[in-house]
This record gives sequence, C-alpha cells and structure tokens, in this order.
Amino acid sequence: GISVEEPTGEQSTLSDLAELRIAYLPVFSMFLPREERRLQAAIDDELARGQVHGVIRNLILELKEGGRAGELVEVLRRSFPALSELNIVFDEVTDRYITVTYHEEGRPKEFDIFSAGSGFQQLLYLFGFILLRRPTVVMLDEPDVHLHGSLQALLLDELRRLVDEGKQVLFATHSR
Repeated sequence: GISVEEPTGEQSTLSDLAELRIAYLPVFSMFLPREERRLQAAIDDELARGQVHGVIRNLILELKEGGRAGELVEVLRRSFPALSELNIVFDEVTDRYITVTYHEEGRPKEFDIFSAGSGFQQLLYLFGFILLRRPTVVMLDEPDVHLHGSLQALLLDELRRLVDEGKQVLFATHSR
C-alpha cells in the first residue's frame, strides 16, 4: 500500500485532496454515427481510455435522466443562439441506440448531433461531460483546436464561468 504523512501531522491537506474530482478531457474526436446504451462500467471504461466521443450520447442521456439537460442547452445557447432545443430519446424496452437531435430556430427540421458542425459537437462534448461529472479540476488538451476564432473566444468565456464557479481549469493550447 501507499501511505502519505504530513510533516505537521495534520490531515487537512490530505482531506482537501480527497475532495478533488479531477477530469481530463482529451482532444476532441468526431462523434460516432450511432451509439448503443451502455452500462455504467462500460461508460467508465471508455472515459478512462479518453474515449468520451464514444459515449457522449450516454452522458447526455444521463444528464436528461438527472433533470439537467436544460443546463447543457443554456451553455450551448450562449455560443449558438439559434439553438432552440436538444432532444434526447431512448426507451429501454424498444430502443437499441440513443437518439440525440437538436433544432435551430428558423430551420424546418431536427438534425442528429452527428451532422452538427464540429464546433457545436466540441462544445457539446466538453460541457456535457463537465456538467454531468461536476469535476472540481478540469484539465483540457487543446479544447480550442479546430474552432473558429469567434468560437475560441466563446469557449474561453465558458471556461471563465467555470473558474468563477470555483473550478480550476488547466488547458494546453497552440492558439495565441
């Protein structure tokens, strides 16, 4: 086993460390065209391997089941004001795949998130995960890669919001 002792004999620093919930989100990768409902152990395995994109619909479904999908829509609307709704559909009895569609004001129909632009997908991925897992420390690897300059600025605004909420945010970037 591993043991750690503080020279002062106080356990406050160790208990503070135990309270941290650290999340690492790797570089964004394209969503899969379909995604089956997974058991929690399988979701956790994908996340541990940095494969968030392979279980993003499962994470969004968890947000819906926890009554928090509206929070994700609020975050996305700040960057994509035309977004009117995010629809998450899965029936344990009849469905094999999770359906997540979005609708934009002024558009006649809904679209699957697979057909969304990479900027929308990237923010959905980042903030869907962050809202669901509620980390206290967020480590991001190039969260702004492939984003247009205007979306990079909006991403930074959202990351500042996380800091204002008391989270620590660290990220690597090649942007200036």
